[in-house]
Amino acid sequence: MNCIEFKNWILDIDAHDRTSEQEAKLHMAACPQCKKLYSLDQTIEAQFSKSLAEVDPPANLYSRIKRDIPSTEAKKNRLAVKWKMGVPALAAAAIVYLVLLNLPWQQIKNVDHIGSLALENHLNDRQGMAFKSDEIVDVATWFLSRIGFAAAPPDLVHRGYVFRGGRQCKLGSKDAAYLFYEKNGKKCSLFIMNPDDLKFTLEKDKKYYVNVKDHDIEVWTADGLIYAMVV
Repeated sequence: MNCIEFKNWILDIDAHDRTSEQEAKLHMAACPQCKKLYSLDQTIEAQFSKSLAEVDPPANLYSRIKRDIPSTEAKKNRLAVKWKMGVPALAAAAIVYLVLLNLPWQQIKNVDHIGSLALENHLNDRQGMAFKSDEIVDVATWFLSRIGFAAAPPDLVHRGYVFRGGRQCKLGSKDAAYLFYEKNGKKCSLFIMNPDDLKFTLEKDKKYYVNVKDHDIEVWTADGLIYAMVV
């Protein structure tokens, strides 16, 4: 599950099955922004339930109606105060929630964020490869027609990585290349991003290292592209 799928999931949580719930939890574990969104959603649900409880009619309302006795002005005012106290808080939370849902989704903020998004894709085994290594001669051209830039893979043979295949993916709201590698019988994931999609700049020829949930993620820039390797 990516961030866009999580956004759709949270809009109609009750309609989804247990499998979707597990995928959402896995996504939240790797994505702080979506975890905050879920927390806010639960807060709004609780406030909404509380607000409804505050305006429940008094227990003797039915008998008063039968006797055609109007409620006292004091009781009317008390109910109105409860409503006025509950609604503004609920409305404010709902506005924040809607703003979060409709922001330009998941702008990548820093290297740690790249690492979290890369790990999310790495752990998602529900999507296979779009092509195998022996099916594509020019990988960069294959990606150019699909994600808008030529995602040329770096030379990783000398590091013991064996190329297995690839597909396009999303890192946040941005298109990226996802290349599958294997090393010592273990799956490794390489992500290639367009530097123009970031709001920050990585130093050239510098390698950044991120550790997320016991996974080592290496991020670097070369040949006008940004690479993130999850092992």
